[in-house]
Amino acid sequence: MYAARILIEARRLVERGWTKGCAARNKWRHPVNVQSKSAVKFCMLGAMEKANYNIMAMVYLKREIPPTYDLISDFNDARETSKEDVLGVFDQAIKQAENAS
Repeated sequence: MYAARILIEARRLVERGWTKGCAARNKWRHPVNVQSKSAVKFCMLGAMEKANYNIMAMVYLKREIPPTYDLISDFNDARETSKEDVLGVFDQAIKQAENAS
């Protein structure tokens, strides 16, 4: 269940603000450290880092990435990927993590 909690928190961060091309951005869209108090937008991996991910949470997330992408960051940063796509991957990963516990 711990992996599911991490994924839920990371999803919440992305839902509030999502970005591409860097782990986190401030309200002026400048890149910042994910732990910065000024961070308001997160990519998938930045949100996972902010949520203090563990390896199992990352495994569940990676399993839900479309097979045409090798890396989570490739999927997040792809031109065709939308915020809704990212949230959908989180939703599926959360379901898998909850079903496993």
